[in-house]
Amino acid sequence: KIITTLFLLSLLMNEIYGYMTFNTTVQKLLNDNFYSLKDCPVIPPSNPVPKNASKVRPSDIRVVMACGDSITAGFAMKTPGLVDSFYEYRGTTAFAGVDEGEVTVPNFLEQVSGKKVIGGSIKTGFPWEAIQWRGKAIREHNPPIDHLNAAQSNAKINLISTQIDYLVSQMKAEHVHMEEDWKLLTIFIGANNLCRSCKGHPEDQPQAFVDVMEANIEKIYKLIPRVRVNIVSLFNISGVHTASEESAYCKVVHDIVAECACMSKHGDEGRLIMDQNAMKINELLVDVERRWQAKDTPGFGLALQPFTWQMVVPDLSFLSSLDCFHPSVSANVHFATYLWNSMLTPPAKKPKSCIPPVQPICPSLNDYLQ
Repeated sequence: KIITTLFLLSLLMNEIYGYMTFNTTVQKLLNDNFYSLKDCPVIPPSNPVPKNASKVRPSDIRVVMACGDSITAGFAMKTPGLVDSFYEYRGTTAFAGVDEGEVTVPNFLEQVSGKKVIGGSIKTGFPWEAIQWRGKAIREHNPPIDHLNAAQSNAKINLISTQIDYLVSQMKAEHVHMEEDWKLLTIFIGANNLCRSCKGHPEDQPQAFVDVMEANIEKIYKLIPRVRVNIVSLFNISGVHTASEESAYCKVVHDIVAECACMSKHGDEGRLIMDQNAMKINELLVDVERRWQAKDTPGFGLALQPFTWQMVVPDLSFLSSLDCFHPSVSANVHFATYLWNSMLTPPAKKPKSCIPPVQPICPSLNDYLQ
């Protein structure tokens, strides 16, 4: 229903709204290699391979993985044409993409190590996992495109467990050395839960959400050795609504499609409840992080990366020009850069907002993932 409605709207209003995925400032910075680490010194992998997660350098990461929803799948990130606008741009997504020339964390890893990483997602694909047929997704994953990006459009926190199962299975197909290779897993999920949370659904409330997250952290610890896990904090989705108020097209899309009901159908009260729930989830995730960091788990590292915690959507250039909801390429560039910098920053100094533009940090031999 949502995809059909968006397609009809885009046919009717494309000429009115136009395409705004890139803003000119970001494009110029990309042309100037502002977001590139190609001029940084190459740092070879540690020898011997570190045994403790606290001593893993960026160049020690051999495998990249991701779990999440449509944001991490890259849905509607680019809008080159009406049909292509409905694709997932997995090769471009900040946390898992490896398409050449894109600003992504895996590409940063390759630039500083001089070596290819395993598992990055590539190219584009249609979000078949979001289409239900007789109660089941038409296709849950597409390994030739997804590789180890297990994110699924329309996913809620309850699907993280099956995404982990996919990663464990797919790592065998990707010839990952489970006991030897250090892996980086980034989890960014929760928008679909927040968009229902103002209506009182028990499974979408903060404590229930974090309980599922912590259970799956335990699952990762048991099933995936030598892994560092990033959990990206949630952000105030009401900021999407505020930025969208600039556009008549966006107002129509949000009113008709109601992709996020708590944002567009339940007024200021719904948006306030949704934002309060996001902040409560982040606070609970801090407690989860502390509990795991207090454990003796040398082959497992967990870090909450809070750069989206206080993020403000600056303008429409951060939003997909298809649905005015999902992040655009411009937003993706900054997500990648901020996650990268956050991973190289001590916990007390990690950024809690994503203010463009920012340049990626060149790591040194003394920099370990945090």
